[in-house]
Amino acid sequence: MFLQTIFVLAMCMITGCGRQPQQVEEGQARGKTTIEVSVFEGGFGLDYFLQVARDYEKGHPDVKVNLWGDPRNAEKLRPRFIAGNPPDVFWGDLPVWKLIANGQLYPIDEFLKTEAYGQDKNWKETFYPGLLDGLKYNGKIYGIPTDFSIWVIWYNRGMFEEHNWQVPATWSEFLQLCEKIKKQGIAPLAFQGRYPSYMGGTLEALFQRIGGIKSVYDAQNLVPGAWEHPAFLESARKVRELVDKGYFEEGFMGMSHTESQMEFVRGKAAMVACGTWLKSEMSNVLPKDFRMSCFGYPAVEGGSGDPTAVQVGCAFWCIPKDAKHPELGADFLKFLTSLENAKRFVKDKEALLPIIGADESLPEELAGAVALVNKAKFTWTMKIGNWYPEWQTEYTNAIAGLLTKELTPEAFVKAVEEASDRVRREPTVVKHHIEYPEETPSK
Repeated sequence: MFLQTIFVLAMCMITGCGRQPQQVEEGQARGKTTIEVSVFEGGFGLDYFLQVARDYEKGHPDVKVNLWGDPRNAEKLRPRFIAGNPPDVFWGDLPVWKLIANGQLYPIDEFLKTEAYGQDKNWKETFYPGLLDGLKYNGKIYGIPTDFSIWVIWYNRGMFEEHNWQVPATWSEFLQLCEKIKKQGIAPLAFQGRYPSYMGGTLEALFQRIGGIKSVYDAQNLVPGAWEHPAFLESARKVRELVDKGYFEEGFMGMSHTESQMEFVRGKAAMVACGTWLKSEMSNVLPKDFRMSCFGYPAVEGGSGDPTAVQVGCAFWCIPKDAKHPELGADFLKFLTSLENAKRFVKDKEALLPIIGADESLPEELAGAVALVNKAKFTWTMKIGNWYPEWQTEYTNAIAGLLTKELTPEAFVKAVEEASDRVRREPTVVKHHIEYPEETPSK
């Protein structure tokens, strides 16, 4: 992403051109059963998914996979859900929790019990423990996790070696590092300012480091006053300090995700906070000699949170309740997430999938991120934005106000708490709950 924060961030990876779905009748005219698969066309492109579709057809000659992608596929799918004519499978930025609560998604527990492709185990056993619970509601699972993202701070390794800069262990050391970088005429941090939600990863990591994971989960669970917790206020103050000291590149609020990340790639900025999709997203513009590594958020002096904890997240594939062929859709997803295909995805896209054994041969950059997870006592996620899209909009707007100095840190946390209170008091909104402590093993 991860996660709403990490999950919303992943949806921002917009590249390429949209493609319209082919006519379903084409496959039916050939005497085949056609399943329609809609893909968010972002940083991973479509080539991998199209190849998986063709491979599936080879093993299932009576099936045609009508797979299409678009950066805005969610916009095209919303009216189809209303009309009761959704695709058989989709991955996109739709309000999945509302769809689940409204009974518009198909529970997949029965399919997870079936034998996995190419392995002597059932499908459910092929996933890292805990990650299938990402879309679990009333005891049932409604989504298959796809790209597995880890939220980290990336740094220009060559630049760090040239200047003998060290990876910071504490927040004070991080600020000292930023000052050293700034004195060299380099922006310490790039930031995807046109998408302020990217700053959520830093705010929430600081919240966890300062106040502990329970304070973060209380906030997600709409506990009254939780978003005005002193730890969250301190997190907002620390983010404002980065702005006040000029540690972001000039004009950062006007930059898209790719524009700001290009500042990092070009050596104009030394660091950028992002998910583990960063290299894949920027692969077409990376210089051959560019080296990047990552570190987790530093410990905050005096904080009560575990300094090893890592925020993670997954995007999810889902099957609509009104799908024409839910069984075939599930089987296609099982093939898509097979160990063989997962390994190919990791190799080709230099990104992670939550399939056990898929990360045996990782690129150096991803290996470093996975090492952070392996050292963590637990991983955690932000789900509140996925649960309550209206809240997420208000949260993102408040972050923008914090960064542009239109809101003080005190006004910022008050605005987020008020948005939480509106959700809490609205009787028509289905409420969700994240259990404490939620530990998501990734080993």
